[in-house]
Amino acid sequence: FQRPLSSYNPTYQRFLVKEKSFNQQFSHIYTKRLLEMKEVVRKQCSQKWGPSVKVLDKVVHLQENQTWVVIGTLYKEMKKKPCVLDEFQATGLTKSDESSDYTSDDDYLVLEDESGRVILSGEHVPVHDLCTGIVCAVKGTVKNGGELNVEEWCFPGIPAQIKAGDPPTEDEWVVLVSDLAGASASGGGSG
Repeated sequence: FQRPLSSYNPTYQRFLVKEKSFNQQFSHIYTKRLLEMKEVVRKQCSQKWGPSVKVLDKVVHLQENQTWVVIGTLYKEMKKKPCVLDEFQATGLTKSDESSDYTSDDDYLVLEDESGRVILSGEHVPVHDLCTGIVCAVKGTVKNGGELNVEEWCFPGIPAQIKAGDPPTEDEWVVLVSDLAGASASGGGSG
């Protein structure tokens, strides 16, 4: 028996991942969140600091020695945060030491948007109370080193609750029935 020969033209190459990068796994989520929340935070800024408050459009427009308000997404840089890829390279499939506390005094917050990022500093930065992914506005002055010295914060707040429908005008009942065995030959239940 001889198998007939056939030519093969692979067409799946366009679906192959050409360059694996794990640096920006969640950036699209944070970018979308920032776009959705920016106007909400801007309104909160007007309520908190007055309607004349100037909010910069982008982090990259910050200038030194002036007070600014800028909206962005927080990123918490944590020195002790485990990196799965690093752990796998170091230990293979064996389980590494687990810690219940990944925070340290070296942790810091960064405010970022689609244009860039700025490190937040000062006594009004509650590093251990905030986490990555929060959209907020920060009011502060850029120091010579390029860090934003935070004076005040503004968060989006709690969204308005959706009004529940009108209560029913008459009683409503739900019946729960079990084991009718409608398909059995005897027509009765199992008991």
